[in-house]
Amino acid sequence: MTYREKPKVESITIYGPADIDASSKHHGTGIGGGCRGFAGAITIGKPGDPGKLTVKASGGDEGAGIGAGWDGRMTSVTINGGTILANAGTKGAGIGSGYQAQGGDIVINGGDITAKGSTNSSGI
Repeated sequence: MTYREKPKVESITIYGPADIDASSKHHGTGIGGGCRGFAGAITIGKPGDPGKLTVKASGGDEGAGIGAGWDGRMTSVTINGGTILANAGTKGAGIGSGYQAQGGDIVINGGDITAKGSTNSSGI
């Protein structure tokens, strides 16, 4: 299969203490791959780390809050802790993949997580 990948991110790791507010406009994600992009392993929070971590991620039109953008793909999202608010753009998942995107593994080991999908999409 030939894939029209544009941006490529091998991995994203976010540890606390931190207060992050990430958003995208058209077809991208708040945290992850952009339009037709690839996002490898996304890890939020360190296991057993009591550091204060707050992450707010909002996807653009047809993008996930955390994960893959429109027509993109992602390998995995692992959340180990923190306060996470993930909002999808139109037709995207809060945590996962955007419209016509290829999702991957999602593992949640802890944290206070709110994930909101949009039209015809799941929260996670």
